[in-house]
Amino acid sequence: TSEPQQPLLFSPHWYLIGGVASLFGISTEFSYHFFRVLLLSVLVWCVYLLCTKLFADQRERLAAYATVLFASGLGWIYLIFNPELTDANLHWLQRFPRIPADLYVTEMGLFSNAEQSPLFILSHALLLIIFMLVIRSVEKKSIQNIAALAGLTLLLVLIHPYDAVIILGITGTWTALQLARGRSLNSALPFLIVSL
Repeated sequence: TSEPQQPLLFSPHWYLIGGVASLFGISTEFSYHFFRVLLLSVLVWCVYLLCTKLFADQRERLAAYATVLFASGLGWIYLIFNPELTDANLHWLQRFPRIPADLYVTEMGLFSNAEQSPLFILSHALLLIIFMLVIRSVEKKSIQNIAALAGLTLLLVLIHPYDAVIILGITGTWTALQLARGRSLNSALPFLIVSL
């Protein structure tokens, strides 16, 4: 909130943004938007790297990249068939439960996420980096990959705890599938570490 608060929880990303503003004598607003642009470029690069990892064909890679960057959901189609929800006289409590989430949850799409807080942009980038590290750890096991995986997962859960559910769900399910297929615990180790 914008009201003065008592320090309670350490939040590294906000500390960094404020610290940079203080160090360089710039406003916190400028620092906020600087980090938004900086982290957005990191996120766009991460999306590109993931697309190159998943798609060998150049056209498929470009189509996937453009889809991830600019997709925003289909909630607008619902509003075409339910125009009464756009009536300004309709109380928001009557309208809100009937509006598709992609119209008001900006983190659902990368393009709309770019307009938001550096926190959401960083969270998306960290999710992608974590899952790319998981893929790399399966291909080539190294203690550096595992350490980076554990450290980045801890950072992400510290700044955006809701993402723990995503990480746990995906890596936990993958670990269970690996073990169900009879693979050794060693091949599922990266997923097991992240899911714990």
